[in-house]
Amino acid sequence: GRPPVLAPGSVSEAGAEQNEQEMSKEALRLYNLGVKLSRNKKFWKAAEVFQEAVRIEPQFYEAHEELGYALYRLGKYVESISSSHQAAAIRSDFRPYYNMGLAYIAQKDWSGANYAFERAITHCEEDSWDDSYSYAYYYRGLALARLGHAETAIEEMENSMQITEMAIGRFELATLYLGNGKYKDARAQYRILKDADPMLAKALLKLMKKIPRTGVVAEA
Repeated sequence: GRPPVLAPGSVSEAGAEQNEQEMSKEALRLYNLGVKLSRNKKFWKAAEVFQEAVRIEPQFYEAHEELGYALYRLGKYVESISSSHQAAAIRSDFRPYYNMGLAYIAQKDWSGANYAFERAITHCEEDSWDDSYSYAYYYRGLALARLGHAETAIEEMENSMQITEMAIGRFELATLYLGNGKYKDARAQYRILKDADPMLAKALLKLMKKIPRTGVVAEA
């Protein structure tokens, strides 16, 4: 027969609540273990642990995000993209879109990469700049170049007033130049940025030094 309907606050409901807390505790324990494994480059084991964490807690954003990265490092790009999409569906943020973009680049899916990095850069925080922000801008430029859209994007930015007004606009233009192999033009933007925004200028210089002529930065 059908299970009995429980009265509010009954023993079984309290038990269910306790069980839920224990499940959350277990998911958190697995997540912390997974992070440790991932940082030690034990990606197979990390992926297994994160998969168990999201099975217990399907809305566990950080576990989905870390799973996406671990799967990317394992070369499981389709699964990685799927996990990153799940993370982004829970919370739209930089990291899942960035991981997604890396997996699309590994597949040479430039349209997917453009989509992912386009979204990633909307979440960059200028007051706490991270190297991966620089890579996200650069990879977006690279994707646009591979799609044959970089020249148009560059032209639009060159003709835009916001470029001269905003340092981040100059940084973006420089990364479009880099993605399109126009190193001299990128360097010219760096010289302007040195006065306008020394922090972004430093980030741009660091990026320019990292980029090999092949275009793709290893293990960004």
